[in-house]
Amino acid sequence: MKFSSLLFIILPTLLTGCTSILPKSTKLDVSHSYAWNVNNASNMDLFFDKEVPTELKNKFKESDYYWGLTTDNNPLNLSRMDLTPLIKYSYPVGMALKEWDFDYMLAWLPQNLTTSEKPASMVIEQVLNEAIKKTWPDMQFNKMSEMNGSPLNTFTLGLAGNKSRISTYFIWDNDIHCQTNRFDNQSKPNACLLYIKNEGAAGLVKTPDFILPGTTEHSYMMDPSYISIDITDNRKLDAIEARNNRALIQKLSSNLPSWIYIYLSDDIDNNLPAVMLQSGTSHFYIN
Repeated sequence: MKFSSLLFIILPTLLTGCTSILPKSTKLDVSHSYAWNVNNASNMDLFFDKEVPTELKNKFKESDYYWGLTTDNNPLNLSRMDLTPLIKYSYPVGMALKEWDFDYMLAWLPQNLTTSEKPASMVIEQVLNEAIKKTWPDMQFNKMSEMNGSPLNTFTLGLAGNKSRISTYFIWDNDIHCQTNRFDNQSKPNACLLYIKNEGAAGLVKTPDFILPGTTEHSYMMDPSYISIDITDNRKLDAIEARNNRALIQKLSSNLPSWIYIYLSDDIDNNLPAVMLQSGTSHFYIN
C-alpha cells in the first residue's frame, strides 16, 4: 500500500464530506491466477504468479483441497503434499521487503452491511470476532493493553483520524496443541496466540466482478491487515509446525464470509508456497 496515493484519495473526501469511490481493478485478468487478481484489486503490494504445466494448474483448481494436520492422511490434505513446484523462488534483484513477505487479511465489505451507527471497520471487526468464537469456543479475548502494560489499545496512524485496531486472542484448539506460554495473563497454559491488526476500510470501491459476483455494486475495501498465529514461543517454525499453523488459519477461513481473504506468504525453508484462502478454499499463485 502506498501512503502518498492513499492520501490523495482520502483528501477529496475530507474536503467534500462525501465518500469517494476508489479507482481499482474490477475485471478478471484471465492471463493471471485468481489469487493474483484478488491481490491486484486490493491495496496490497502485488505478488507474482509461478508458471507451471497445465496439468499441475488444473490439478490445483480442485476446491476440496485443504490444510490439515500432518497426521491426516486424506489425499486432499495439502499439508501432506509436495508443493515445491508451486513455489516461485526468483524475484527481481535487490527487491526490498514487501507486504507479501507477511500474512495479511483482505476484504471487500458489502456496502449494505454498514450503517451510520456501524461503520465498515466496526462491522469487519464484529464479523472477525464472531468467526473466531465459532472456530474456537474455548478462547480468551485480550486487548493489547493487557499484553504489553500500555494503556493503548487503539492507536492513530495520523491520517484523518484513521485508526488501526489491534486485537489478540488466546485460543485452545481441539486438534492442534499449541505451546505458547510467554504471557502472564493467559487463563490456561499451552495456548495459541492469534494476532490481528485491523487497518479498517480504505474507502468505497466498485466491487470487482470476480468478488461477490452479482450481489453488490459497491463495497468497502479493507486495507491489508496483518494476521498471525503463534503455535509456539519459538519464532522459527519447523516443517510440521508451519503446516499446523496453516491448518489453524484454514479453520478460521472456513468460518469467514467469501468477501474476506487471508493471504499466507511463502515459506521457502519449509517448502510452502504463497496462497490466498477464501472461505477455506486455497487459491495458489500459479499460471
